[in-house]
Amino acid sequence: RTIALENGELDLLIDVPFTDAGKIRDNDKLALDEYPSTHVDYFTVNQTKPPFDNLKVRQALSHAINKEDVVIAAINGEGKAFDNYIGEAAIGYYDVVTKYDYDVEKAKALLEEAGYGSGFTFNCYVSNAKRANSATVIQANLAELGITMNIEQMEASTFYEKTGNSEHDSCIAGWVANAEPDNTYRPLFTSGNAGAGGNRSFYMNPEVDKLVDDAAVNSDKAAVQKDYETILKTVSDDAVWVPLFAQTGLIARNANLQGVNPSSIQMHDFYSVHY
Repeated sequence: RTIALENGELDLLIDVPFTDAGKIRDNDKLALDEYPSTHVDYFTVNQTKPPFDNLKVRQALSHAINKEDVVIAAINGEGKAFDNYIGEAAIGYYDVVTKYDYDVEKAKALLEEAGYGSGFTFNCYVSNAKRANSATVIQANLAELGITMNIEQMEASTFYEKTGNSEHDSCIAGWVANAEPDNTYRPLFTSGNAGAGGNRSFYMNPEVDKLVDDAAVNSDKAAVQKDYETILKTVSDDAVWVPLFAQTGLIARNANLQGVNPSSIQMHDFYSVHY
């Protein structure tokens, strides 16, 4: 696709391959529009399976992963390490989450406290090359703790079927928040959507379920904000995910093409595109 853009066969290219961003920037005939995307990638474990039902194990994993290395390996540095559960550009984002610094010694101490100081073995399902690259970094990080993570890459349809059926120990997935925060918090963190509904962590917390339901119907904006802040604080305290990175949105175009209006939720406006 990038070659076709360079050759003039294409005028516009959305979802630019991260490895091509640099050469597009360096090409005077092309332009690269960068925008804040709500797309986030995350590593999560299946909480129905030991040892991931243990909070200290999940916290240890959160401290063990070097997100900066993941950003380089997965998206060629075209984004930033991330601690939140919803993209910064999304409605429903609040900077209230618990942040787990990369700290191998703290991770080791938490594993000892949890009774897993000698490590354990588990699988990690991924569905594309980008996430396989993330997994390779995580695999190396966890090896420092005596943990063996076996990576299994598969087609997307197989990935969604298997993780929906709780066949995974862990997985790496992603999410693009849209204009309605309920469409992020409900599928990803409520008990009723465990599995195929989107909650591949199989996280079940009745208090979070109540907060999501209240935020969906409460007419008091301040109360809704409080609900979402509490949801974020709770899921991060519970170390439901290891948020990995927020990727930069990239659209490439012929330098003479004007009027492209990128959207953080990937609902791009091409109405005014013109030469």
